Amino acid sequence: MRITSGEYKNRVLSTQIPSTTRPTTEALRQSIFSALASISMVEHSIFLDLFAGTGAMGLEAISRGAAKSVFVDNQKEALQCIKENVSSLQIPKSKVQAFYGDAISVISSGVLSDSFSYIYIDPPYKSFYTDQLFDLFEDKNLLKFDSIVITELQTGMKVPTKIFDTFVCVNTLETPQASVQFWKLL
Repeated sequence: MRITSGEYKNRVLSTQIPSTTRPTTEALRQSIFSALASISMVEHSIFLDLFAGTGAMGLEAISRGAAKSVFVDNQKEALQCIKENVSSLQIPKSKVQAFYGDAISVISSGVLSDSFSYIYIDPPYKSFYTDQLFDLFEDKNLLKFDSIVITELQTGMKVPTKIFDTFVCVNTLETPQASVQFWKLL
């Protein structure tokens, strides 16, 4: 698995994570960031990578000019993999933060002090709780007026309709395995 564009283009990432973790493919990452480029600018942004796994999404964001990426994962092996990837890419420590724990607990704890330009949610396909996360993003002031929340779901899964009360879907990407949706505040 490699970084697809930017400063670290073609650099290989470690994938030493549990076999239950499903990394986002290079092709899908490329498509997601191409779609983001048509909506807003990644440069100088702050990116939150929930269910981070290898950290490929947040590292891709840094490679493309993001000022900082924050990683959250509840598997110690994943956080170790992210640390190894940050080290091998020689990314300055000021550009990364990593938190151990499940997404709801980490966000609820208040340890995330940034307002994020982008929040990427790619949980295990069989355990999705988008409505709780979206509520917490607002409750904990993690969103800016122009933030984009990106959800990657297994094809056929739907986000709870409650989200439509405060967010609008501005773009969708479909693959045989995944549906990626881009959400903005109304």
